[in-house]
Amino acid sequence: MIERLFVAIVSVRRYSKAMRIGNVAWFVCAGMAWGQNGPSVEETRDHWSFQPIVETIPPHVEGTRNSIDSFVRAKLIENNLRPAPEASKATLIRRVSFDLTGIPPTFEEVREFEKDVRVDAYERLVDKLLSSPRFGERWGRYWLDLARYADTKGYLV
Repeated sequence: MIERLFVAIVSVRRYSKAMRIGNVAWFVCAGMAWGQNGPSVEETRDHWSFQPIVETIPPHVEGTRNSIDSFVRAKLIENNLRPAPEASKATLIRRVSFDLTGIPPTFEEVREFEKDVRVDAYERLVDKLLSSPRFGERWGRYWLDLARYADTKGYLV
């Protein structure tokens, strides 16, 4: 098994030899099945990812704003739990700014959001951050890493 696995991983040249050997060792130590020892195609057909998509009707729960909240609140009620208190507007803008752009909001942005009394103020904030160049800059880094982009003259081995 180790030989078959090693041949498969050694053919991927973008990793160093030490990294490839480490991957093989991790794979074997983790006890993962390979080849004939793994599950058959028939055994995996019942896996959730192979099932057709079915539209789910959200449970009716009082005091929820959207369908996702309905599912969460229903599970909380089912397990005799209470939701955490709602975060302040300053906390919300800080959280969503860090999540989407990677940088904190300015003092002016916090004050502007706190003064916004519209029902859809949070949705407007999220839309504003998603259309910001900072959003693209933050998440573009991960895609460039995934594509193995580098400003070099080729792979450094």
